[in-house]
Amino acid sequence: MTTVIHIPPFGHRDELIPDVPDGRQEIVPNVPILSPNQEEVDKFLARELRTNMLERLSPYLTFIARRSGAHIDALDEHIGKGREIVVTENPDLHLVWYYNTLYLKPIPHCLLNYAFWRKYFSRNHQAQPYDVSALGSNCLYALGFLRSYYHLIGHESDFKLAVKQHLIPKGISYWDFQIFIHHFSTIPDAAVAHRYHYGQLRLTRLNFVAWLVPPHPLYYHQLDWQMGQHFHRWAPVLLFLWASTNLCLSSIQVIHNTKGAHTWAAFDTISWIFATATLVFLVTLSVFLSIVVLTVYGTQLSFAVNTLRRYWRAREIA
Repeated sequence: MTTVIHIPPFGHRDELIPDVPDGRQEIVPNVPILSPNQEEVDKFLARELRTNMLERLSPYLTFIARRSGAHIDALDEHIGKGREIVVTENPDLHLVWYYNTLYLKPIPHCLLNYAFWRKYFSRNHQAQPYDVSALGSNCLYALGFLRSYYHLIGHESDFKLAVKQHLIPKGISYWDFQIFIHHFSTIPDAAVAHRYHYGQLRLTRLNFVAWLVPPHPLYYHQLDWQMGQHFHRWAPVLLFLWASTNLCLSSIQVIHNTKGAHTWAAFDTISWIFATATLVFLVTLSVFLSIVVLTVYGTQLSFAVNTLRRYWRAREIA
């Protein structure tokens, strides 16, 4: 079935950011240094909107997230769940949450301008209906991105939070924003990029899937930048494993002391295997952690030495 959508999806009188008059050339709203030709604007939109990493993971998103573009909590619900809003300009992080953190990308001013949509998203620069198959990828991303804000901002309290966090340009009233964003409420999944077939995504699951998918990066988004942070994150897990293993070994010892020579032969074998496996695991873990620490600090030391050498060479040349 053919899906038709009107581009721009909103009327000229509903735009939130008006054109900026300039005697020399047309200017992209809030990006005066950007050349207004189609190629440069396409590159700009790709940087601002395309979720390249998520697209690579798209075949696996069904296993880690709910396939629903409406699965997006309003801002007040996120705050009620104890999450802090973190502003990001990385489109791959938009609507990604991690425990008490929610990443959101602000709305680019150009997407709130009627003339921008008509010039750069429609083929003949005219406002008219289009088959979704004729829409460019940047347009599909823009439609999905703005549709996500329809779900994020459902009440005036959400709108005030968005303005406070600079997600929406200042000087826009809640009344005008409601009228504008409502045009994106009926956008179907067929008219948005595949990423926006899903709503909010959990970072812990994305990190796990990213590690499994070629080229196997260690994470989807790095959270720890110091060794102490890594140890702090993994310390509870290692302590739990240590406590559980210690309890099992103590229980085995109690059984052996109680039964003595009457201990079951099968139990003796299993106990020996478990104790040996525990020792191997502890030795392997110790060696691995030692290698990691030596590698990290060795790399830092090597960088410092090389920097010092370049400094002295530059002084000798001067």
